[in-house]
Amino acid sequence: MKTQPAIFLKMLVLLVPRELQIEHRGGVKGMTEEQIVDAIEAIEGFRSALGYGPRRAATRGATRLRTLQATRGGGGRGDG
Repeated sequence: MKTQPAIFLKMLVLLVPRELQIEHRGGVKGMTEEQIVDAIEAIEGFRSALGYGPRRAATRGATRLRTLQATRGGGGRGDG
């Protein structure tokens, strides 16, 4: 690897697919409440694993509240 970086790079390129197809499926609006909560928890886990540390509980609560309001059709502050 240190003596032949070109060969190492070629091996890495072989691991990457030539085409990557991405389908749009409605984003957050197409998700159930449970899927959204699971996604938020997964993101928080990734952040923690990368060393960003935990976010404040109040911020998490506000994010979940906004998410729930969005999935239930609430318009934002005060109409939930």
